[in-house]
Amino acid sequence: MLVGFEQNCGAAVRVASTPLEVPVSDRVAWTTSDASVVAVSPIGHVTVRGPGQARVSATFHGQAGSALFDSTRAQRDALSWVGDGITGQLKPGNSVSVGMDLAYSVVSAAAGTLTVRVTDQDGQIATSPERVVANRSSHLFVDVSFTIPRSSTRLCWSGSLVVGVATLTVPADALNCVTLTP
Repeated sequence: MLVGFEQNCGAAVRVASTPLEVPVSDRVAWTTSDASVVAVSPIGHVTVRGPGQARVSATFHGQAGSALFDSTRAQRDALSWVGDGITGQLKPGNSVSVGMDLAYSVVSAAAGTLTVRVTDQDGQIATSPERVVANRSSHLFVDVSFTIPRSSTRLCWSGSLVVGVATLTVPADALNCVTLTP
């Protein structure tokens, strides 16, 4: 895991003799073996602060579980696509929102900018506002709302990180496209 990255940890208890699990992340005692490497909040939100190893543990009614975190500093600017989300029905003429969960590292400058761009078969149709991100590693959900042009037959979206004069884009090919039906 890269320094600067954050995530939520989860804890659940299994109800005896059933497959049911009950989330208890907000009711467990969270601890870390080294807060200079990994900090953990009372509800299980983890922040990687420095390189090294640290164990995050959760205790609930005398039962404990833990996870070992290995962290390093990013060596270069990087961008990866963690997931996406769509609100609305992808049909020409409809208003929709398309977003991407982007994991990034900015190393070569004080800051960079993240955007999501949407295109159709004729070119660009929407771009999110630029989101300025600091020199660190983390992730951010970036989205854009727009109306799909009535002439659109194919919709694609991608995320970009601009750091100085360099632009990193994910996905790097046309894998994130859908064919639209009227």
